[in-house]
Amino acid sequence: MTDEPHLTSDGYHVLVDADTVRITEITVAPGQRVSAHAHSQAEELCYCITGVVTVEIQGRLQNALPPGACCRIPAAVPHRLLNSGPVPCKFLLVHRGGAFDFIPSNL
Repeated sequence: MTDEPHLTSDGYHVLVDADTVRITEITVAPGQRVSAHAHSQAEELCYCITGVVTVEIQGRLQNALPPGACCRIPAAVPHRLLNSGPVPCKFLLVHRGGAFDFIPSNL
């Protein structure tokens, strides 16, 4: 586990990085998206802070999450997150239940 949050160059701010939980704050500019991917062991919880984040699960748009809304993505399910709004969106991702990995997907 890291002692302090660290910021990466691509809008990811990792707040907690432990064996069975990872919490990341992500900022996505209008029109940008997080690449399609899955996590083999960890489920993902997405909580919107600002803007609107759209969740695509297995190739289907599922939820447009406004601030304060959240959704759960089960482990091993291909998904991506995108910002189709006019302002940056910021959200928290909580990965729990297993080790964090990032497996690219074509959805």
